[in-house]
Amino acid sequence: MTRDLPRNHSSSQSKPLLELKDLAFWYGKNSQKSVLFHHVNLSLNQGELVTIRGLSGSGKSTLLHLIYGFLKPKQGKILVNGRSLAWLPDIWLSRLRARSFGYVFQDFRLIPHYTVYENLALPLYFSGQLRPGSKKQIQRIADELGIADKLSHYPITLSGGEKQRAAIARAIVHQPRLLVADEPTGNLDKVNSRIIRDLMRKLQKTFNLGIIIVTHDPVLARLGRQNYEIRDQELKQI
Repeated sequence: MTRDLPRNHSSSQSKPLLELKDLAFWYGKNSQKSVLFHHVNLSLNQGELVTIRGLSGSGKSTLLHLIYGFLKPKQGKILVNGRSLAWLPDIWLSRLRARSFGYVFQDFRLIPHYTVYENLALPLYFSGQLRPGSKKQIQRIADELGIADKLSHYPITLSGGEKQRAAIARAIVHQPRLLVADEPTGNLDKVNSRIIRDLMRKLQKTFNLGIIIVTHDPVLARLGRQNYEIRDQELKQI
């Protein structure tokens, strides 16, 4: 699949997929400034899985929003294949998200009046990859995630575990390089949580994804090559 994002092709393969360098974020200013975290450093290579845990309000979801480009850091750098997101024009940042990133939300965010198939087709449409042969691609991803028999169904008819698998399928159907997942087991029971944990490891290996997961799940939090915790406004390896 062709990637037309601006980059130095001669050196991009030797660089980490994602780097966070001395990242800081806060709300407000002066005496009203509320710091979430500072001096955050993290490196993720293609095919690696990293987890981040922390108390509610510690900034886990905010960190994902910074990585995804929804927010801009107050200090520090976010590098994708060695290129700073801060220097990307908005049109390139949007293209980067559409083509190279996948996002899994805790509350699924499936469009209720679209079938599962139509939900999965959306990333292909927005990334310019929706073609006559896309039906096979969607079917293959649905098979991998065990929801092939649900493609004609609407989200309201799915169980919580099926909704999460559909949401994950939507996040990877366009073959991104980086998958970020915000509490992917947060709304699931123990059985479905275990299924999603196993699925994340399978996706990492099958699709060579770089994966960042933020979670309260203590088992999921130990799944990565690197496991971190946001504590005392810092990102600490555990």
